[in-house]
Amino acid sequence: MIGLIRAGLLALALAALASNPEAKAQPKPTEQEACAKACAACALECETCYQYCVAQVTGGEKSHSATMRLCRDCADICALTARIVARRGPTWQLMCDTCIKTCDGCAKRCVEHKDVPQMKRCARACEECARTCREMLAKKKKS
Repeated sequence: MIGLIRAGLLALALAALASNPEAKAQPKPTEQEACAKACAACALECETCYQYCVAQVTGGEKSHSATMRLCRDCADICALTARIVARRGPTWQLMCDTCIKTCDGCAKRCVEHKDVPQMKRCARACEECARTCREMLAKKKKS
């Protein structure tokens, strides 16, 4: 199931990249592709982490409830950011900024449980996603 979600997110991002006629005054496609892919990968890891946290909360580990909710929000924001960045939508800068803030918060929460593989992967994916979004914004400011 997770493989299908990953394939679907990447397919959406790549389809939007291929069908976008607007290319002027936007980041280079390679930077854009890297950002869209990092966001899509992060959405998948956050969704996987969310599922892990749901199981923990259901089992009585209430300390995972805030992380569970944050991972779900992060997954949704990253998935939307991937689609908007991939198609070079007019709100990509706003979405990248929102994605950075959300990923930073999610990574901070998940790294507290770095002994849990799902949470460690989520933190790494969030850090990578935030990094690529920062790079896109920095390149835009220079142009």
